Amino acid sequence: MKTENRAPFIITSLYAVSGALWIYFSDRWLPHFVDTAAEITIWGTYKGWFYVCVTSLLLYWLIRSFVKKLVGYQQALEKENRDCKSSQTAVRESEERFRSMVETTSDWIWEMNAEDIYTYSSPKIKDFLGYEPQEILGRTPFELMPAHEAEHVRDQFQGYKKGKKPFLGLENKNIHKDGRLIVLETSGVPIFNAHGNFAGYRGIDRDITNHKHLEEQLLHAQKMEAVGELAGGIAHDFNNILTAITGYVYILQARLDDEILKKHVEQIDIAAQRAVALTNKLLTFSRKQIICLHPVIINETLHRLEKFLFRLIREDVEIKTHYTSEILTVLGDEGQIEQVMMNLVNNARDAMPSGGVLNISSAGVELDRDFVAAHGYGKPGMYALISVSDTGTGMEEKLLERIFEPFFTTKEVGKGTGLGLAIVYGIVKQHDGYITASSEPGKGTRFNVYFPLICGTREKSKKPFVSAASGGTGTILIAEDDRDTMLFMKALFEEFGYSVIEAFDGEDAVEKFNKNRDSINLLILDMIMPKKNGKAAYESIKKIRPDVKTIFLSGYTSDIMDSQGISEQGLNFFSKPVTPCKLLEKVKEMLTC
Repeated sequence: MKTENRAPFIITSLYAVSGALWIYFSDRWLPHFVDTAAEITIWGTYKGWFYVCVTSLLLYWLIRSFVKKLVGYQQALEKENRDCKSSQTAVRESEERFRSMVETTSDWIWEMNAEDIYTYSSPKIKDFLGYEPQEILGRTPFELMPAHEAEHVRDQFQGYKKGKKPFLGLENKNIHKDGRLIVLETSGVPIFNAHGNFAGYRGIDRDITNHKHLEEQLLHAQKMEAVGELAGGIAHDFNNILTAITGYVYILQARLDDEILKKHVEQIDIAAQRAVALTNKLLTFSRKQIICLHPVIINETLHRLEKFLFRLIREDVEIKTHYTSEILTVLGDEGQIEQVMMNLVNNARDAMPSGGVLNISSAGVELDRDFVAAHGYGKPGMYALISVSDTGTGMEEKLLERIFEPFFTTKEVGKGTGLGLAIVYGIVKQHDGYITASSEPGKGTRFNVYFPLICGTREKSKKPFVSAASGGTGTILIAEDDRDTMLFMKALFEEFGYSVIEAFDGEDAVEKFNKNRDSINLLILDMIMPKKNGKAAYESIKKIRPDVKTIFLSGYTSDIMDSQGISEQGLNFFSKPVTPCKLLEKVKEMLTC
């Protein structure tokens, strides 16, 4: 019997049974208590009313109990419905929360089955690779990678899959829908079904393309810095050698009377000067070349250079200029800035063997935090921008990454030293500026040079009067750790009438000065020496005799000079290789003052 029919059946059955029993026993026992038919009729009426009252009470009790249970069932059902609705709401809210997190996170969330096929993808893949989520369902991740990358990543992934292990930070290159390469960092955990069997992976991908780009820029900058240090060190040592070579050439030229021998010596001098120019280029690249900083108005410099630049290019190259009307003043060395322009123009000319257009422009720009974030270097502020672009052959990205390296060139053997753009890089960095390059094969190349702006006006340079070199008298203490340079300088000064005391390091110089303090008229100190450098030796000697006259020499220049405080004190300094004539003139000038 169905549950809903059981209660009415019980109530009806009890009512029927109790009624039948009451009628049966009351009719049977009533004659034993009354004698007449009238009394039986009266008691029969009483008996009927009594039956109605008792059965009514019984029915009331039964129905009341049933209704209470029914109400209890109803309340329980209502509570169950409320709980069910609350659970459904919680599930819906949880789903909405999960969906919101998945759709708004900066990472791409995915699932794949045991066959490495995507079964779920969050919408973020649209931003990463340009695909709609539905477009990659049913595909494997390896189908989105270049062939060589897919093979490499598949081998790594199979190792994790074989051990059913989670993996973290798996780098892989993917092909964007538009053909670009995107670098992703993938992490995932294994998923298992209700029976504990491996069912695939669930994980996230993060776009690290910009991060890798900045990392490459940092490594490139560090490499350029290391190459610069190496170039500066080579130039320093080579300058010592050149000092001796050019010095002895000067002495030979003064002594020789044979015209044929003089011509040979002149050729030696020409070769030495070419070597000097090469070392100066290396020093410029390594940012260890002395520069004379003063306010420079960029547009004036560009206008003045135009006539000279026209001579550098061929007739089939057209120059177009567009200079801003703003007055762009920078703190720089005008000669070095001109060198930057000449090297960039030369580079543009060579990139257009069949002719083309060379564009030169200037503008005032602000480098903001977005520029710094995009390039991985820079300081926000106002800058003078000089742009040099051509319509030449252009170059691939791999070549573009190396164009500022010294001795790197795309020209034929014998047609370039590979130092032109390296020098540009060094000069710009020495001016606290920045340079960027962009190029595409067949579309030309563009260089943007940024120099920080200042408030000021350009000062006119004054050329000092230099008298002819001649002999003199006096005693000179020379401290030089390079033996060849020392031998040349000793021979040079003795040739022109001076007495020389030799010292081969800083401590030796202090000791020799102590012994000969009354006879020494002038000090010539190399800046970089063992035991005690030139500045330290000078400070020690100055305590003995404060008015001592001193000349400093070094194969390194501004970086060391600034750090040692020589520039601020206005002391005399010569950069190696020293021109003998100028050195003799300076010595004579100081000793006759």
